Amino acid sequence: MKKAILGAISLFCATLTFAQAQDNPALTNKRGVEILPQAGDWGLGFNAVPFLNYIGNSFNGAGSNSVGTDYINSSQMIFGKYFLTDNKAIRGSARLGFGSNTQSNFVRDMNTGVTPTFVEDYRTVNNSDIFLSGGLEWRRGKGRVQGYYGAELGVGFSNRQVNYDYGNEMTATNPSVFSTVWGGGFGPAGNGGSGGFFEDQVSDRVVQENSGSTISFGARAFVGVEFFFAPNMSIAGEFGWGPMFMIGGDGDELRERIVNGQLERRELPSGTRNGFNLDNDNLNGSLALFFYF
Repeated sequence: MKKAILGAISLFCATLTFAQAQDNPALTNKRGVEILPQAGDWGLGFNAVPFLNYIGNSFNGAGSNSVGTDYINSSQMIFGKYFLTDNKAIRGSARLGFGSNTQSNFVRDMNTGVTPTFVEDYRTVNNSDIFLSGGLEWRRGKGRVQGYYGAELGVGFSNRQVNYDYGNEMTATNPSVFSTVWGGGFGPAGNGGSGGFFEDQVSDRVVQENSGSTISFGARAFVGVEFFFAPNMSIAGEFGWGPMFMIGGDGDELRERIVNGQLERRELPSGTRNGFNLDNDNLNGSLALFFYF
């Protein structure tokens, strides 16, 4: 009798499990391949906007028709996910950006003769931008359209240094020399332009600029929608809200001039940058293209 009761209970549980599976079947395509990620799956994503622009410009004949994934664009983040369950995932993102740009300009040589000659000035801008984030994501939905929400923390680091090299050296006999006066933009001044840089005879000039290291940190809640256009392939967009703090280090500027016949280099403070922001965001307008495996 006891065996019969246990057998009946086992059969009931098996029937209930089968019924639940029938009520919530896994979403598959015509070939039986599961479309949505499952527990234990990994996800890798990046901003899809440059590729969508490329495809769109291919049809409309626009001149700007190239795929770009450079980190100069602040929206170029790498996204990752790991699914703890079918509807819960650990997520993170990373941006590791390092850049260097060198620009030159010709100015008149101070030692030129009857025939003018020129020397070259250089400006080199070095940037580093690092940002890491991590959090938890929950999701729900029916079919290929899945909604998701969660929260995450983020921390970032950035730094900028500009170095200047000049073709005309300042000396006791030449305390005022032809040099490039560098502006904020790239490109020569004059001819109706906005005026990035120009030649002038100066007795005091910048040699190096340091913005000071900036650390940022914050938290955000987010909500988004993800559409699976193929098995384990999707495109997603989201909005977030939360505070972001920015703490900047001391910046400085190194300048040179001739004083009493000697070259003097002095360091001048340029202040700090601190800030706080509490606002909505949309990841700089990015749409994430995800692959799950």
